[in-house]
Amino acid sequence: RVVGRLVALIRDEKIPDDRQEGLLEMVALQGDSAQLAFAFERAGDSQRVLTALARSARERRVVPASGREKVAALVRSSDAPAQAAGARLAGLWKMMDLRPRLEEMAKGRGDDSVRVAAFDGLANFSDNASVAFLKEQSASGESAKSRGMAVSALASIDPVTAASHAVELLGRKQGFDPLPVFAAFLSRQGGAAALSSALEAKKIDRDAGRIGIRLTEPRQPPGDTDGPESQLIQALRKAAGLSGGPRKLTAKEIARLSRDVVERGDPARGEALYHSGALACLKCHAIGGAGGLVGPDLSSIGTTAQLDYLIDSIFDPNKAIKENYHSTTAVTKDGRVLTGIKLRETGSELILRDSEGRELPVRRDNIARRSMGGSLMPSGLTDSLTSDELRDLLRFLSEIGKIGNYSVGKTPFARRWRVLEKVPPGLGPAGETAPVSGPDDSNLQWVSSYSRVSGVLPLSQLQLDRVSPVSFAWCELRVVAAGKIGIKPNSGQGLTIYLGGKKVFSGDESSPAVSLDLPVGVYPLLFRVESKSRKVGLSCELVEIEGAKGRAQFVLGR
Repeated sequence: RVVGRLVALIRDEKIPDDRQEGLLEMVALQGDSAQLAFAFERAGDSQRVLTALARSARERRVVPASGREKVAALVRSSDAPAQAAGARLAGLWKMMDLRPRLEEMAKGRGDDSVRVAAFDGLANFSDNASVAFLKEQSASGESAKSRGMAVSALASIDPVTAASHAVELLGRKQGFDPLPVFAAFLSRQGGAAALSSALEAKKIDRDAGRIGIRLTEPRQPPGDTDGPESQLIQALRKAAGLSGGPRKLTAKEIARLSRDVVERGDPARGEALYHSGALACLKCHAIGGAGGLVGPDLSSIGTTAQLDYLIDSIFDPNKAIKENYHSTTAVTKDGRVLTGIKLRETGSELILRDSEGRELPVRRDNIARRSMGGSLMPSGLTDSLTSDELRDLLRFLSEIGKIGNYSVGKTPFARRWRVLEKVPPGLGPAGETAPVSGPDDSNLQWVSSYSRVSGVLPLSQLQLDRVSPVSFAWCELRVVAAGKIGIKPNSGQGLTIYLGGKKVFSGDESSPAVSLDLPVGVYPLLFRVESKSRKVGLSCELVEIEGAKGRAQFVLGR
């Protein structure tokens, strides 16, 4: 009844344009076949609505009553996300006439996300011709990457055959990313068992084995030693020639390391290591709200956790898991396996957050069973560190939140940044309009970066393109009450700031404070930095403007 009323309100144009997408998503998730047809007709290339339509097909077996032939336009779109969504819908809606097109997309040299979606669409067809195609591509695709995509798709319908091809790929040392393949097997009921059987008496690359173990451990029920996940971990260790289990320290070893950390640890070096890509700490943990949301925020970890607890948590993440951070595994009635931290649960839906920070919604009436697992933090993350590096990292963690250099404080800094990896050549001097278009330009590669505890983004994280004389970074400002908003960079040295493509600040101005008059909304702020002129890192904070009614906050998270 509610969905029918929503459809009527949208059809009668009584819903503002900026609210229609969210309501169409609701119709697509909960409506009947006629209402889904209405949602698809109005969806355009909305990823939210198209994803909801895919969920209804997968979880409720409900598809639009009419208009499905229009998915062909999505499949032939020049927009990669729309094309990928179309490929998946084509498979879920059994649009068999599009199979040749999906095969062409899968074998093509286009965007990887589109190729993966095409393979997935073919797996959803599940007819003899599509299964034969997936088997052929798994065995003899034009590249290891292509074969990996095919194996991942095949694993959803024939994990035993897919496992035999996967093991051959896992023996490779280059040209192949094993993570999506492991994820595919672990996300299907029976996938872990099929892969462990195929690994018997085989040898695989050591790094591939480590990745597989890292992904499998969070799905292993606490105390379990005989389940399919435990057997897969054992098989991976044997095939990759890895020693068994996380290193466990004795009480004496913990006490000795604790003394060493306090006496010789360098928190500054530890912070740099924490921000390095090698450990990927920020992928799961935030400091000051900036970073991943899978694990606990570490803003006060130095004041709430003893050093011996930190040591234990790093070496054996499953020994003492913080409340609400156990993983949950849900097995659906159609054989999918979803694992993540329980984010929230309603009367009709369970939402998990996986190790990549993605939300995994699943209808409760489609859950066959669920179980509690261990920590999403894998063991062995510090195995690659030297003794000095481990000591420095632990010293940094033990200082976060304490009064001094590693207190997050209350100053509202921009802490989540995107930095331009490769600056286009030939850009002129800073002008009145932005020389690059920021986050909206799909031809530019922006890399996630995060400020240090102090709020400063170091030059080493800002100047990724060592050849270019300038660097670019952007952050997002969310205005929650319209009016004047004050922002203030730490230094105007070699700095120009753009908003909406127009210059709002340059370093030659006397005051680094900037007043912006903005309506409610989210705004990217683009920072242009002249590498030779700037001698300090970059920070930007919100400042109050006397009498102003505007209120804003920097967007945080990952």
